[in-house]
Amino acid sequence: MRKPSRSTPSPARRRVFLVDDHPMMRAGLAALIQSQADLEVVGEASDAPTAIGAVPAARPDLVVTDLTLPGRSGLELIKDLLAQLPGLPILVLSMHDEMVHAERVLRAGHAAT
Repeated sequence: MRKPSRSTPSPARRRVFLVDDHPMMRAGLAALIQSQADLEVVGEASDAPTAIGAVPAARPDLVVTDLTLPGRSGLELIKDLLAQLPGLPILVLSMHDEMVHAERVLRAGHAAT
């Protein structure tokens, strides 16, 4: 006879906010993230101004952003978000492979703290 299984409470899902100007990229990332039991997409934006307004209300545990955005750059977005929400983890995904972009992203994160 099998013992009844104890149901363990599922861990809290980490909340992710996506910022990318390409709808297909956002849709692909969202599908990948939603397929994970411990992650959920809580919002999306196609540009920095929209993200700046929506991220605080969404209360994400992580923001995933592109560097190249219409209007304001991803670097400016990082600075603005960290000014509002110090300590917010931000993951940058970009097609740029030059080291200078990575250095600028790291400086943007440190300048805001």
